[in-house]
This record gives sequence, C-alpha cells and structure tokens, in this order.
Amino acid sequence: MDPTDLELLVRIAAGEQEAMRHFYDRFSSRLYHFLRSRLHGDRALGEDALQEIFLNIWRSAGSFRNQSSVATWVFQIAYHQALRSLRH
Repeated sequence: MDPTDLELLVRIAAGEQEAMRHFYDRFSSRLYHFLRSRLHGDRALGEDALQEIFLNIWRSAGSFRNQSSVATWVFQIAYHQALRSLRH
C-alpha cells in the first residue's frame, strides 16, 4: 500500500531521501503544470521554480502543522514560489 502524503512528509522531515523521491514522483507533474500556467508558459522558469519548491519542502517538512491537506500546503508553497519567480 502506498504511503499517504502525510506519512511521506513525516518521513521527509526525518531526512528520508526515498520518501522525498516518492513525494517528488507524486507531485512534480501537477506542480509543473501549475507553475507553467502561472509563469506564462516559461519552461525554464517553471523548472527552476519546481526545484526551489522541492528544496523548500525538504527544508520545511517538519513545520507542516496539519491544518490543511498536504497537497494544499504544497500548492501554497508553489504559489508563493511562482510569485517570487515572476518578481525576479
């Protein structure tokens, strides 16, 4: 049985790289499409933003407070990263 998003996030917070790979596989495609739509189709900007998002998730997984779904938290990170990418 596949782990839930929350289980993966807890394992990421503990530094488990395999959990991060699984999390990336689960979210990267959806996030990339979300970013491309927010970044006016700019492929390079979308790829850079995607890497920043997963770096942010790796660093801040332990700060997830379970007040929303993991997906909502991840897409909130993506939204803010898209705004930062557009400003630069």
